[in-house]
Amino acid sequence: MHAHDIEKALRAFVKLKNRSLRELTAVDVLDLATEHWLSTDVEGVRPERGDGLVAYFEVLNRGHGTLFEFGINRIMTFAQSDDDYIPWLPAVKVRMSVAFKPNLEVFQLGPVVCNFMCWNKKSAQDFKEEIQASAPFRLVAAWSQHSAGVASEECTAPWGEPNHPTRAMSWAIA
Repeated sequence: MHAHDIEKALRAFVKLKNRSLRELTAVDVLDLATEHWLSTDVEGVRPERGDGLVAYFEVLNRGHGTLFEFGINRIMTFAQSDDDYIPWLPAVKVRMSVAFKPNLEVFQLGPVVCNFMCWNKKSAQDFKEEIQASAPFRLVAAWSQHSAGVASEECTAPWGEPNHPTRAMSWAIA
């Protein structure tokens, strides 16, 4: 499958599972995004860290006021020749997210931006368990959503380690 077809395929996958975006929970986003990633391969991505998931919790405003969002971004970085080194490679980011109205508990969590990443499909269960054990996930797991969405965009990803020395994982979030 081509990277630019992943958003459409993810939307179809959600329908196949008899779910709609309007009813998704944080648990659904984690399960569906991970299951879809495990079941699809993308053409032309880097062999190492070319197709992975980055999950995040963040307070942000997407035009609906301040919301607390849990999202999982599928990052697909395209292979480049080793002779053509460039510090930031072309990539596609497909986001599946669910947002909630924040309350005092959200702000008592401490730093609200946090992220989890998985670049190896064999580690998917550990990735899910780490997120499920986190304080933000436990807080919103049973909450009703304010909004949810699936979107894709072109972006760039670092050549080497995804956790960039100066930009950390900010390039992969939201």
